[in-house]
This record gives sequence, C-alpha cells and structure tokens, in this order.
Amino acid sequence: FDLKKTEIEIRRVLKPGGVLFVFEYQFPKCLEHPELAENVRRRFNLEWKAPHQVPRGTLAELLTPFRKSPAWLGLGEDRPEWVEDLDCETFLGHLFSQSRYLHAEAASPDPSVYRDAVATSFLPYFRSGPLRFDFKPRAIGLRLNASIAPDLASC
Repeated sequence: FDLKKTEIEIRRVLKPGGVLFVFEYQFPKCLEHPELAENVRRRFNLEWKAPHQVPRGTLAELLTPFRKSPAWLGLGEDRPEWVEDLDCETFLGHLFSQSRYLHAEAASPDPSVYRDAVATSFLPYFRSGPLRFDFKPRAIGLRLNASIAPDLASC
C-alpha cells in the first residue's frame, strides 16, 4: 500500500490520542523439521513468488514515516511468543491462505490438481502427528499525538 495515503486515511479516521496497533507474524516455521521450514521458504521465494512482486520491506521500514512524524508517539513494541502445534490440515490451511501461494495456484493449468500436489508433498512431514511451529509475531503501538491538530495536508 501507499504509505503516504495510508497515513492520511489513518489520521482521518483516528481521533487525536487514538492508538494505532500494528501486528504481524511470519509464516509459521517448523521447529522440529528444519527441512520442512526450508522447503516452505524456498517455495515461497521461488515457486510461489508473483512475477512482478516487490518486497514490501520490514515492519520497521514500513512504520518509519510514522515514527519520524511528530504526529505519532511510539508506545513500544513487543515480540510475544506464539508457538503452536499444527496438524497437516491446519498447516495447509495457513499455506493455502497466503497470497503468494494463491497466485501460483491460480496461474497453474489446473488449480485443484496443483493444490492436491502441494498438499501431498507436505503429508510425509506429518506422518507422526502434529508439529511445533513458531509464528514469530511482532506488535507495535503508536498514538496519534493529541497536541497536534490532525492537519491532513502535512502528511
């Protein structure tokens, strides 16, 4: 998204003193099978990457304009723990909801055959049951400075 337009819209709808809470997580990384994590990483970066996709940057880079602006006060950030046991169906649910994967599926000659083949390729990892995954979440809070009038033209 366009950061300048985004900030303008957030400042338009958020009253002075209001809080912007930004939360992100990574695609869950398997803690028990490094080869599964590497398989997913490689496929995301090679097979499933859209041809014209541009990296969005890190969350810190995306929030730099907000952090540098006197209109925003940093409330802090946290990296809470989020580790879950996922069975194959839940893992595939996460995978099949990712835009990178969905782009590749839609571009395939037969999306349902493609999805079945991808699902089948991950089944062997789950033969002994659910696996532990780390989502590596990050949360950042910013408050719209109440002492600054919401001058949208200055955004």
